[in-house]
Amino acid sequence: MTNEQMDRLAAIEIMKWELLPGHRELLSVDVYLSTNESHTPNDEPLEASVWSPTTNEAHAALVREKMRADGWALVIEADHFGLYRVEWSRFEADNLFASRFTRWWDTLPLALTTAALLAVGACKEEEING
Repeated sequence: MTNEQMDRLAAIEIMKWELLPGHRELLSVDVYLSTNESHTPNDEPLEASVWSPTTNEAHAALVREKMRADGWALVIEADHFGLYRVEWSRFEADNLFASRFTRWWDTLPLALTTAALLAVGACKEEEING
């Protein structure tokens, strides 16, 4: 991973905590840095990092599995053209993607704000539907 890509991941990590105070335990998000020169939404990731309240990989894996078991996943993909894809997916047992929302943004704050709203909304929906 290049220094620029590492700086972007660090910026995402810092902004995430500023956007979601009080919701840290609810989020585990995969961050992808795309390297495909002819950018498409299906780019293969170069690196993946789990957003978690801890850097402990075992804990991060548990948080990710809980998220998938609870039926939803949230991904932010950053490509080297400066675009950010936010994708939220809801799963059902008989349907791989019961619903999916994808939005492209040209600034990281917009992408993170969208991701934050989707994540908090999904958590609130689970609390209500319990």
